Amino acid sequence: MDKVNIEVLADSYTDSIIHDVLDGSISWDNANEKANQLAWEYADGSEYVIYYYKAHELVATLSQELRDRAEYMREEICQGDYGTYDDIATQLAFCALYTAIQDSLDERLTTEFFSTDYTQDRDLQQQRGEIA
Repeated sequence: MDKVNIEVLADSYTDSIIHDVLDGSISWDNANEKANQLAWEYADGSEYVIYYYKAHELVATLSQELRDRAEYMREEICQGDYGTYDDIATQLAFCALYTAIQDSLDERLTTEFFSTDYTQDRDLQQQRGEIA
């Protein structure tokens, strides 16, 4: 069995998110909000969050820094309602994956959104009335 690489997983989700966000987003605020919403949805729907054994597999591969950030986020979300051992694993997997996706988006979304090619294409689409 191959070891899970959360950065590779997050980057693949980020590719899809950026494609979805850039398709029709004309403002930075709109793009950023849509990206955050999609990051949550992608993390929540991931097989590494849905299936206990996959969640345990993912959590076991986390760096200490990412695990600490995931644990902090889980504390903020769950506020003492921990559930079972398996529940904790899925909660940590979600928080770690969401955090990793956000990190990847932070690195790439601004560059992609403000790239010359995309900006010119967005302006042309707006002039044609294809997007608001």
